[in-house]
Amino acid sequence: MRLITQHRRLATALYRSAKPPIFVFVILAMLCAGLAPRPSAAQTPAPPAPATVTGSPIQKEDFEGEFVNDPLSSCGTELCKVPKGWGVWFLSRKDTDTEGINFQPQYDQTRSPKRVKSGLAAQRVFVENKTFNGGIYRAITGLTPGTRVRFTIHGQIWSTNDDSVMSARPSREIKLKIGIDPTGGDAGRANPLNGQVVWSNEQDPRDDFKVFSIETEAKSSTILVYTSATMRDVVRHNEVYWDDALVEVLSNTAPAAQPSPIAPNITRPVTGIKHVVKEGDTLATIAQRYNKSTDELRQINRLSSDRLALGQELTIELAAGASTGVNVNITSTTDISNTVAAPSYGIICVLAYYDNNGNGKRDRTEDLVPLVPFSINLPGTNQILFSHVTDGVNEPKCFLNVQSGVPYVVAASITPNYNATTVLNAQLNVPANGQVDFYVGLRKVSDGNADRSKPAVPVATANTGPNLTSILTTAIGALLLFIIVIVIITLILRRKKL
Repeated sequence: MRLITQHRRLATALYRSAKPPIFVFVILAMLCAGLAPRPSAAQTPAPPAPATVTGSPIQKEDFEGEFVNDPLSSCGTELCKVPKGWGVWFLSRKDTDTEGINFQPQYDQTRSPKRVKSGLAAQRVFVENKTFNGGIYRAITGLTPGTRVRFTIHGQIWSTNDDSVMSARPSREIKLKIGIDPTGGDAGRANPLNGQVVWSNEQDPRDDFKVFSIETEAKSSTILVYTSATMRDVVRHNEVYWDDALVEVLSNTAPAAQPSPIAPNITRPVTGIKHVVKEGDTLATIAQRYNKSTDELRQINRLSSDRLALGQELTIELAAGASTGVNVNITSTTDISNTVAAPSYGIICVLAYYDNNGNGKRDRTEDLVPLVPFSINLPGTNQILFSHVTDGVNEPKCFLNVQSGVPYVVAASITPNYNATTVLNAQLNVPANGQVDFYVGLRKVSDGNADRSKPAVPVATANTGPNLTSILTTAIGALLLFIIVIVIITLILRRKKL
């Protein structure tokens, strides 16, 4: 009994000696301490700055400045407006062309936010109720023959029979590509159809910008870079947009075997340059791509006709000492027995989208999701080569200069309030001069849908911050503790009065 009385007196003394503001401040401090996120040993450090491989820029065009009518074109006044130094090209209509096909497009500057990759403006090439085959070009001078150069630009298509913001009932086939003429054109004049242009792969980027990139070796002190669009169907609006063009010098000589700064070294004996026939390839287009003649390819591959089969492997250039079975003069005396194949590069693009219907594919009406971290690393390592956190506006984010022939793990991290309708990581191989898209579909947990986000391969993940559930649990616990303390003190004071 005496012990209980002593405890009661002690509690009363503590309460009376503490000023109410101080008492409240202590309780609030305890509550704030409970809310503060605690570091976890399981959290992964934030990824390092993305690694990049870049050349020396020699020409950059953001299409933000003054546009002028191309003085060398046959366009009417104000119909072919491009930045200074750029020109226009297009196929002229023939009498044999069907109605609405191959008309002269118009060129101007657009400031529509949906049609601009970055900044405030982009180049627009368009026709109404017709089709065109054409693009823009620019001459790059002052190069040393043998210099390896790369041309990169972003392209987008809008094609619709009405005024919908997204392409509705569009042309069934619109293809974009870019190219470099390493010989400088026909005596200094632009001619994208002269068979000398090295072209990129074609893409159909409806309502979203995609990156186009091509590289080759300059054979003259001047090169020409081209954009190209072809289309098939006459609809009300056929429009193409180009933005953020960049020409870079990669080296002053033909590429030698160099360790890649973003991937393990890959070396192999030279066995000749090969090409696997893909859909749309012809002997002429393959010869054009590698700056060969069709006769050379026929001789090297012993072809009796120009017919090709999908998956057929063609030899583009023989290794030293190889024979075609026909008389071919070999004039080179360079010893290449110990050389290795030069690395080639491609592109990986990522984005996250709200998969409203849960079908695992992005529909044109589905918006982008912000604050989703992406990373790219080598399998079995924690070395993050590239990283990006989405802003929900400027995706897809494309990582250039990703070495082809090397497997990469691409991964996204999401918070617990999302379910994924696609895999969150995958191992990808990037084709040479090609592009691989990794798009992640998300739905809010409240919307339901099976979660397919179980990792396929081990990946390095970024720290996404404190867990919301943990914070709420801590806050509720602190509040209950505060209530219990108040109740105990009240009971002690009432018993004192008794």
